[in-house]
Amino acid sequence: MISVPGARGFVAPAADGPDDAFLVTEVKEFAHLHPEQDGSLHLALPLDLAGDAIARGWAQSHMWAGVRLSPGFLMVYGPRDEAELEVVAGIVEASYRYALGQLR
Repeated sequence: MISVPGARGFVAPAADGPDDAFLVTEVKEFAHLHPEQDGSLHLALPLDLAGDAIARGWAQSHMWAGVRLSPGFLMVYGPRDEAELEVVAGIVEASYRYALGQLR
């Protein structure tokens, strides 16, 4: 709903996490993947995990973080190999768990 053409939204319709866990609260979109030429993602994490992802060089704070969307709104870099894919998948899993209300 808010990304570039060709992006794929990750939604969790039954999720009951905090509003800050979602990019589009109305449809429970907690992340979206940009088209394959880019491969980056937007997602939300609790502030401590967002800060950790930034400090470790996996993400950067989005310009809308804390303004239009959650303070933990990030742009996560697209993985370049299998090892990086594993790390990025873990970040997406954390975002999903945040949406489910399992992380605060």
